[in-house]
Amino acid sequence: MKRCNKIVRFAGLAVGFGLLLSTVTGCVSTKVEATEEPAGTLKVDEQVVVDWTDRSLGEISSPSWLLPLRRGNSGLFKQEWGIDENRVVKSSLAYGRTRAEAQTLSQTNFVFIQAQELATKVLARSGEALNSQGQKEALHEVVSRVRADMSGLRTEHTFWQEVRRKNAETGKITSEFVYYTIYSMDKETWANICRKYLSDIIQDPSMNEEARKAVGSLYSELVAEADNQSEASVRNDQQKYQEYLASLSPESKSKVEAAKSPEQKAAEQATIDVSAYLM
Repeated sequence: MKRCNKIVRFAGLAVGFGLLLSTVTGCVSTKVEATEEPAGTLKVDEQVVVDWTDRSLGEISSPSWLLPLRRGNSGLFKQEWGIDENRVVKSSLAYGRTRAEAQTLSQTNFVFIQAQELATKVLARSGEALNSQGQKEALHEVVSRVRADMSGLRTEHTFWQEVRRKNAETGKITSEFVYYTIYSMDKETWANICRKYLSDIIQDPSMNEEARKAVGSLYSELVAEADNQSEASVRNDQQKYQEYLASLSPESKSKVEAAKSPEQKAAEQATIDVSAYLM
């Protein structure tokens, strides 16, 4: 049976965001033995995936394609699921108190997650070309308003995880679900998405000629990169994006933050969570 378009429940081991810890194939205990720690030791919450899709069928908890896909490279996913090489694959994820809630948020927030991905690249790669502090802050404000038009997508796959956490300070145990939805589109659709996104920024009246040229010059590389970004490139974008934000005035950052919708904040948090694992 062809696997495309079939919504399958399939999950992998992850901690918090679920990507880098060692895999397990059975249910795991959340019991943690108390140990005496040296003074000054940073306490970190204990986290473990206790259930995932198809676990009872022997499915491993961390599929080999998950980490590369979350880092922007879909090669292993396409190979595993028989996806045409000419299609562009993108993923969405969300947290929820229940699996159903996480699933709904994963699907409805996808446009915001992709907008945040594009925003990160635009600010990281165009920032050095802008000499005016005012123009940097104007670009940040425009990018925060622009949406990605993610029409023309096809659902390829889904999977979920149940993550249990033990607070390092209080010992309180909580659970939440993480739900991943994987989509694909043809390359022309991706090119149109990039063109529309960058055009909306360029056409904003607050952009000067310098900013418009800097943003417009990114079109070819965003289209070519699609779903095949290297790990080093992801790390570099995240670093430069954080440097760009750090260069903004508190007033500018506060203005943008106050205007963000809950969906934007959730998408941004998802991006931040991922970047924390890209060592």
